[in-house]
Amino acid sequence: MKARMIALLNSFPTMPRKGITDWSGDFVTLPKDGGGLLDAYRGCSSGEKRAIEFCLNVWNTETDWTEYGYRRFNLAHAIGIWDDKHRAAFLAWCHDPFFP
Repeated sequence: MKARMIALLNSFPTMPRKGITDWSGDFVTLPKDGGGLLDAYRGCSSGEKRAIEFCLNVWNTETDWTEYGYRRFNLAHAIGIWDDKHRAAFLAWCHDPFFP
């Protein structure tokens, strides 16, 4: 399932250049001084941040990701700032959704 999460993240066109290849629990929840996804998140554009927030929400809807330093995913906000290619990545997931 971790590979599927990486594939989902990288379906957003700007994300592959970030080089995120790990989607383990430790990688995602490491504190700010420990590296991991949060460090990548902090260096992202607002559209890239919304892609990460969306993937975190898909991965685990029960977790309050704000406790780890992420913002809460807001679909209306994301749709408003994503370009057509990012919206297409989201819609592709909508057509064939999965939840780990």
